[in-house]
Amino acid sequence: MKPSHVIAILVSLSIALLTACSGGSSSGGDGGSNNTSRPARLAGIFLDPLALQTYDATESVALGDVDGDGDLDMVTGNTTNQSNRVYLNDGTGNYTDSGQTLGTDNTASIALGDVDGDGDLDIVASNNGINLIYTNDGAGNFTDSGQALGTGDTRSVTLGDIDGDGDLDLVTGNDGTTNLIYTNDGAGNFTDSTQTLGKNNTWSIALGDVDGDGDLDIVAGNNGINLIYTNDGAGNFTDSGQALGTDNTWSIALSDVDGDGDLDMVVGNFGQANLIYTNDGAGNYTDSGQALGTDNTASIALGDVDGDGDLDLVAGNWGQASRVWINDGTGNFTDNGQALRDYVRSVTLGDIDDDGDLEFVASQPGLGVQFFINNGAGIFTDSSQVLVEGIQNDPITSYAIGDLNGDGSSEFVVGRGEGPNRASYTTYAKDRGGNFRLSKVIGNFGNTISIALGDVDGDGYLDLVAGNLYTANRIHFNAGLSLSFAGPGDFVVSRQLPGANFTESIALGDVDGDGDLDVVVGNGGANRINLNDGAGNFTDSGQALGTSTTKSIALGDVDGDGDLDIVAGNSNGPDRVYSNDGAGNFTDSGQALGTSDTRSIALGDVDGDGDLDLVSGGTQPDSIYLNDGDGNFTDSGQTTGISGFSVALGDIDGDGDLDLVASIEANPIYLNDGAGNFTNSGQALLVYGLFSTTLFDVDGDGDLDMLVATANSVISTRILINLTN
Repeated sequence: MKPSHVIAILVSLSIALLTACSGGSSSGGDGGSNNTSRPARLAGIFLDPLALQTYDATESVALGDVDGDGDLDMVTGNTTNQSNRVYLNDGTGNYTDSGQTLGTDNTASIALGDVDGDGDLDIVASNNGINLIYTNDGAGNFTDSGQALGTGDTRSVTLGDIDGDGDLDLVTGNDGTTNLIYTNDGAGNFTDSTQTLGKNNTWSIALGDVDGDGDLDIVAGNNGINLIYTNDGAGNFTDSGQALGTDNTWSIALSDVDGDGDLDMVVGNFGQANLIYTNDGAGNYTDSGQALGTDNTASIALGDVDGDGDLDLVAGNWGQASRVWINDGTGNFTDNGQALRDYVRSVTLGDIDDDGDLEFVASQPGLGVQFFINNGAGIFTDSSQVLVEGIQNDPITSYAIGDLNGDGSSEFVVGRGEGPNRASYTTYAKDRGGNFRLSKVIGNFGNTISIALGDVDGDGYLDLVAGNLYTANRIHFNAGLSLSFAGPGDFVVSRQLPGANFTESIALGDVDGDGDLDVVVGNGGANRINLNDGAGNFTDSGQALGTSTTKSIALGDVDGDGDLDIVAGNSNGPDRVYSNDGAGNFTDSGQALGTSDTRSIALGDVDGDGDLDLVSGGTQPDSIYLNDGDGNFTDSGQTTGISGFSVALGDIDGDGDLDLVASIEANPIYLNDGAGNFTNSGQALLVYGLFSTTLFDVDGDGDLDMLVATANSVISTRILINLTN
């Protein structure tokens, strides 16, 4: 395939694959098992445990890649004056003591996160007394930072960017004293914010955006009434007034268990039933009525243990067998019948043996750490499944594709429509059978029309940029390995982009030549350029390009001078070409291409002459414009004869040139003769037509399949498999 063909395909995928990254994953992937001798069993069944015989009084276990080799290492927090320890993973789940002894401080909770901004995972140890910070040298060697935070009996710590300044702050849950918030200066130096959140005998603290306003709120799990504190966006918290239960809560977890796009609450209680509280999207919680056991639950963890795309629950119990509760996808949990170890103080889930599923890691004080290996058996579905449904007035508007969790395979994100109270994006990842399944629903920002993926902060993981109608555009940063309560592919921290836009399209690319990804914003009015400082902080360049309503933006070097130019597809005027001077300053080339209502544009070398040509689709028949090599476009005179709400270019038939998919009605494919002459293939793929098309190799056989949003009775996503290979 010619280089220009490759460029065109990348452009058509919203630049997402330009920055596809690699690295370790803490949430599984589609890699093969490292132990082929394991017997096949039902999905989500944990096999007999392996033990790390330490005989320490381990109260807390945290998993993360502390030595930067791509697998999950382990840090244990120990009590009875025993040192905390660091165990390194060989990549197959075999752990070796690193020999480090970190304090003798009666540690109740461990959190991992990059507190000093140097790209590796540091340790926060919450103690019966002074809490400590240990900084990492990048190879998993830790040094006490010298900071001594608090004097209370801290039972739980969590890290998150509560004040929106891009670094990890610290929240402590204390037993018998007030809970405290420490703000980070970005270099890992923490200052008491002077806020005190109740004196509640708190044993568990969780951070999450419970009210959908884009910042992190606090949930405190107490011996008594559990409380919710809402964030004003600057890290100032207010008691929401909700009083949830009167139980002896030892563990709290926040996640979307019912698939509606907001954070629900799972409460692990000691001596009482564990409870599920569902969120209405605005942070108001209702008891679901489920009572999950009556065990002495000391710790809970959420994760997809059976590979069906939703979050299951593991409960570590004290004095009774630990349990696994399987989710039906709507937040209803059923005990799967497994009785795992008793006298468990802490549980966590992670893919410790790199076989693509989640293992159950449990600490037993005095006995060490137990690893329950997951058999990972998958449930497979037909490729014609409806993956996600939209609503007539809240359609699927965009797709973006990339390796979100660093496992080497592509996930995709679906942007869902204009409803302000709808979930904006849904991610899909491959299961062990190579089929895409719901991974998670992200955010509740609404009005999202365009999404793009790219590593905007340079941490090696793909971030999500959302172009919104009526509300500010946002960047959702991929947690990567930086947050103790999240992992690769989780978008937890969010930041607003400059300007109050009416955005219809966004594109990512290095327009100023400084090596990072900038954002080009197509608006209902002047288009804008947001320049990146390399760390994901954006500044409006001050340029205002055009006055039309731009429905589609494409970036590519159309004039052959080595930088990225802009093509704007407009709905109320001709399409425009803006040439780049190499430093991100754009000039209207003076070309006015067509007068139709353009909804989608694609760039690619359709005639094989080495430059980027233009396909424009809209409410009028699609048009093809040929480039003379200097960025001057001429109408080829060809039209597809139909209106394409979405156009995409790619080598559909494997003959080395770029073919055209033009969406709406019967979704015809137009085959290229290599010189830019297109012929209707005669295939009528979907009688209901479609609103959006993206091309990529879904099944890994080397040809381009289709990810489409169809205009059925509701808008739905489908995968169409290419039979070329």
